[in-house]
Amino acid sequence: MALIHCPICDKRNSDKAKACQHCNTPFDGDQEALARQKRIAKIKKQASLTTHSFAALTMVVAAITVYFWGLETPSPERQMTAYSLGFVGSVWYVVSRVRLFLSKRGGA
Repeated sequence: MALIHCPICDKRNSDKAKACQHCNTPFDGDQEALARQKRIAKIKKQASLTTHSFAALTMVVAAITVYFWGLETPSPERQMTAYSLGFVGSVWYVVSRVRLFLSKRGGA
């Protein structure tokens, strides 16, 4: 028994299996259906990465809101919370956008 990689999810399966045990992709050789499933998987991944980038951007906006809430000088705890939220949100946003860019180019 040999192990083969699924063309959709890239996980290992038995060569005797009729379909992938992880994503249920049939291994019957229908190239049109396989191409369609690859396109659907790519679109789902790009939609997920877009959602991640919007969530990260929301975190950055929340950091700005926490910092300037009430227009008084923020306490050290509130200031540290705002800086932390802003830093994590910014890094998350950049990573998500790079992954989305690479996904659209076909690299990742």
